[in-house]
Amino acid sequence: MNELIEPQLIKLFTLHEVNNQFKVKFLKCVGASIQPLKLNDIIERFLKLRHWDDILLRAVLSGQNVSGRLKGSESLKETGYIVEMRVLKLDRERRYNAIVRYLKTCKVVKTYNVYTRDGTSITVAIEKWILFYLAKQGKFKDACIRLVENLNFFKSLENNFVLEIFSLLSG
Repeated sequence: MNELIEPQLIKLFTLHEVNNQFKVKFLKCVGASIQPLKLNDIIERFLKLRHWDDILLRAVLSGQNVSGRLKGSESLKETGYIVEMRVLKLDRERRYNAIVRYLKTCKVVKTYNVYTRDGTSITVAIEKWILFYLAKQGKFKDACIRLVENLNFFKSLENNFVLEIFSLLSG
Protein backbone atom coordinates (compact mmCIF):
# COMPACT_ATOMS: atom_id res chain seq x y z
CA MET A 1 0.00 0.00 0.00
CA ASN A 2 2.86 2.40 0.81
CA GLU A 3 4.26 2.02 -2.72
CA LEU A 4 1.02 3.43 -4.15
CA ILE A 5 0.45 6.16 -1.57
CA GLU A 6 3.95 7.61 -1.30
CA PRO A 7 4.45 8.93 -4.85
CA GLN A 8 0.94 10.36 -4.96
CA LEU A 9 1.28 12.12 -1.60
CA ILE A 10 4.67 13.55 -2.48
CA LYS A 11 3.35 14.73 -5.86
CA LEU A 12 0.30 16.31 -4.23
CA PHE A 13 2.31 18.04 -1.50
CA THR A 14 4.95 19.25 -3.91
CA LEU A 15 2.44 20.55 -6.44
CA HIS A 16 0.57 22.49 -3.77
CA GLU A 17 3.69 23.80 -2.03
CA VAL A 18 5.28 25.08 -5.23
CA ASN A 19 2.08 26.79 -6.37
CA ASN A 20 0.69 28.01 -3.02
CA GLN A 21 2.69 27.75 0.14
CA PHE A 22 1.34 25.63 2.96
CA LYS A 23 0.84 27.23 6.33
CA VAL A 24 3.02 26.05 9.24
CA LYS A 25 -0.07 24.92 11.14
CA PHE A 26 -1.07 22.66 8.25
CA LEU A 27 2.41 21.11 8.08
CA LYS A 28 2.27 20.26 11.79
CA CYS A 29 -1.18 18.73 11.31
CA VAL A 30 0.01 16.62 8.36
CA GLY A 31 3.07 15.52 10.34
CA ALA A 32 0.87 14.45 13.26
CA SER A 33 -1.61 12.58 11.06
CA ILE A 34 1.03 10.76 9.01
CA GLN A 35 2.93 9.60 12.09
CA PRO A 36 0.50 6.76 12.94
CA LEU A 37 0.54 5.61 9.29
CA LYS A 38 4.32 5.11 9.45
CA LEU A 39 4.78 7.23 6.35
CA ASN A 40 7.31 9.52 8.01
CA ASP A 41 9.72 9.36 5.11
CA ILE A 42 7.08 10.99 2.86
CA ILE A 43 6.79 14.06 5.02
CA GLU A 44 10.55 14.08 5.56
CA ARG A 45 11.19 14.07 1.80
CA PHE A 46 8.50 16.69 1.33
CA LEU A 47 9.95 18.92 4.03
CA LYS A 48 13.33 18.84 2.27
CA LEU A 49 11.67 20.87 -0.48
CA ARG A 50 13.03 24.40 -0.42
CA HIS A 51 10.20 26.78 0.30
CA TRP A 52 9.94 30.02 -1.65
CA ASP A 53 11.24 32.03 1.30
CA ASP A 54 14.41 29.90 1.60
CA ILE A 55 17.50 32.14 1.77
CA LEU A 56 19.44 30.33 -0.96
CA LEU A 57 16.48 30.02 -3.34
CA ARG A 58 15.57 33.70 -2.93
CA ALA A 59 19.18 34.73 -3.52
CA VAL A 60 19.39 32.67 -6.72
CA LEU A 61 16.06 33.96 -8.06
CA SER A 62 16.97 37.57 -7.37
CA GLY A 63 20.44 37.24 -8.91
CA GLN A 64 22.40 37.78 -5.68
CA ASN A 65 23.82 34.24 -5.82
CA VAL A 66 25.03 32.89 -9.17
CA SER A 67 26.80 29.79 -7.86
CA GLY A 68 23.83 28.13 -6.15
CA ARG A 69 25.90 27.56 -3.00
CA LEU A 70 25.92 29.02 0.47
CA LYS A 71 29.07 29.48 2.48
CA GLY A 72 29.58 25.89 3.43
CA SER A 73 28.50 22.73 1.74
CA GLU A 74 24.85 23.57 1.14
CA SER A 75 23.92 23.89 -2.53
CA LEU A 76 20.70 24.30 -4.48
CA LYS A 77 19.64 20.76 -5.42
CA GLU A 78 16.10 19.81 -6.38
CA THR A 79 14.33 16.98 -8.14
CA GLY A 80 13.30 17.25 -11.77
CA TYR A 81 9.63 17.42 -10.84
CA ILE A 82 10.20 20.37 -8.51
CA VAL A 83 12.32 22.16 -11.11
CA GLU A 84 9.54 21.76 -13.66
CA MET A 85 6.90 23.01 -11.22
CA ARG A 86 8.98 26.06 -10.26
CA VAL A 87 9.58 26.93 -13.93
CA LEU A 88 5.83 26.72 -14.63
CA LYS A 89 4.99 28.95 -11.67
CA LEU A 90 7.67 31.53 -12.50
CA ASP A 91 6.49 31.50 -16.11
CA ARG A 92 2.92 32.27 -15.02
CA GLU A 93 4.36 35.23 -13.09
CA ARG A 94 6.43 36.25 -16.18
CA ARG A 95 9.68 36.18 -14.20
CA TYR A 96 11.90 35.08 -17.08
CA ASN A 97 15.17 36.41 -15.62
CA ALA A 98 14.54 34.42 -12.44
CA ILE A 99 13.82 31.27 -14.47
CA VAL A 100 17.11 31.48 -16.36
CA ARG A 101 19.09 32.17 -13.17
CA TYR A 102 17.38 29.29 -11.40
CA LEU A 103 17.93 26.82 -14.24
CA LYS A 104 21.60 27.74 -14.62
CA THR A 105 22.40 27.31 -10.91
CA CYS A 106 20.10 24.51 -9.75
CA LYS A 107 21.53 20.99 -9.70
CA VAL A 108 18.97 18.31 -10.53
CA VAL A 109 18.98 15.40 -8.11
CA LYS A 110 18.83 12.13 -10.00
CA THR A 111 15.69 10.35 -8.89
CA TYR A 112 13.82 7.43 -10.32
CA ASN A 113 11.90 9.80 -12.59
CA VAL A 114 14.18 12.15 -14.54
CA TYR A 115 11.68 12.96 -17.28
CA THR A 116 9.29 15.88 -17.60
CA ARG A 117 5.58 15.45 -18.06
CA ASP A 118 5.92 15.43 -21.85
CA GLY A 119 8.49 12.60 -21.70
CA THR A 120 11.71 14.49 -22.44
CA SER A 121 14.79 14.09 -20.30
CA ILE A 122 15.05 16.76 -17.61
CA THR A 123 18.55 17.78 -18.72
CA VAL A 124 17.34 18.33 -22.30
CA ALA A 125 14.27 20.16 -21.00
CA ILE A 126 16.44 22.48 -18.89
CA GLU A 127 18.61 23.36 -21.90
CA LYS A 128 15.49 24.02 -23.96
CA TRP A 129 13.97 26.16 -21.21
CA ILE A 130 17.15 28.23 -20.88
CA LEU A 131 17.15 28.89 -24.64
CA PHE A 132 13.46 29.67 -24.69
CA TYR A 133 13.51 32.08 -21.76
CA LEU A 134 16.68 33.82 -22.95
CA ALA A 135 14.85 34.47 -26.22
CA LYS A 136 11.72 35.61 -24.37
CA GLN A 137 13.83 38.12 -22.42
CA GLY A 138 15.22 39.54 -25.63
CA LYS A 139 18.74 38.30 -24.92
CA PHE A 140 19.22 37.20 -28.50
CA LYS A 141 23.02 37.22 -28.45
CA ASP A 142 23.13 34.93 -25.41
CA ALA A 143 20.56 32.56 -26.93
CA CYS A 144 22.42 32.36 -30.26
CA ILE A 145 25.76 31.78 -28.51
CA ARG A 146 24.19 29.01 -26.45
CA LEU A 147 22.78 27.39 -29.59
CA VAL A 148 26.09 27.58 -31.48
CA GLU A 149 28.22 26.37 -28.55
CA ASN A 150 26.49 23.01 -28.45
CA LEU A 151 25.83 21.87 -32.02
CA ASN A 152 24.89 18.33 -30.94
CA PHE A 153 22.15 19.77 -28.77
CA PHE A 154 21.03 22.01 -31.64
CA LYS A 155 20.82 19.01 -34.00
CA SER A 156 18.75 17.05 -31.48
CA LEU A 157 16.09 19.76 -31.11
CA GLU A 158 12.70 19.27 -32.73
CA ASN A 159 12.00 21.42 -35.79
CA ASN A 160 8.99 23.18 -34.26
CA PHE A 161 11.02 24.19 -31.18
CA VAL A 162 13.82 25.60 -33.35
CA LEU A 163 11.27 27.53 -35.42
CA GLU A 164 9.72 28.94 -32.24
CA ILE A 165 13.15 30.02 -30.95
CA PHE A 166 14.01 31.66 -34.29
CA SER A 167 10.67 33.47 -34.36
CA LEU A 168 11.33 34.80 -30.86
CA LEU A 169 14.85 35.80 -31.87
CA SER A 170 13.67 37.59 -34.98
CA GLY A 171 11.23 39.64 -32.96
